[in-house]
Amino acid sequence: MTEELIQIREGRSTDIPFVTNSWLKSFRSNGTFSQLVPNDIYYQQHHRILESIIPRGLLLVLCSMDDPDQILGWALTERQGEILILHYVYVKHSLRRNGLMTTLLGELERHEKPAFKFTTHMTATWDELNPKRKGWIYNPYALFSSLPEDWNHEDHRH
Repeated sequence: MTEELIQIREGRSTDIPFVTNSWLKSFRSNGTFSQLVPNDIYYQQHHRILESIIPRGLLLVLCSMDDPDQILGWALTERQGEILILHYVYVKHSLRRNGLMTTLLGELERHEKPAFKFTTHMTATWDELNPKRKGWIYNPYALFSSLPEDWNHEDHRH
């Protein structure tokens, strides 16, 4: 897939089910710490985290130029002052190793021009990209500092 056939757009509410589903499944199978957590705990707790951070973040969607509803990949970020926090980036498995993630992250960095770049989720795929060389710092604590204080209370659930 060439860059002429793709576009990057802001996420829409209709994208959220795909983002949530792909994030949970991808991180479950490829995440550094998530593989040690039992399924019922992982899916329940991590879904609640996503419900809290997705609405506040900037969701960029990589999609087909011909069909903007055909999601090829996405990235969820959040800005905290001079810090750009990348919570997760995803590209469909069949499209990986084509430079799409690099394209998406490059556009994000050009737009945001961050002084510091943190990522809150580590996966084997992300690690293969050698993110430290590109200035990304793995800081899972940035995820928890960006959650509202009551994210884990019963009355906060939707």
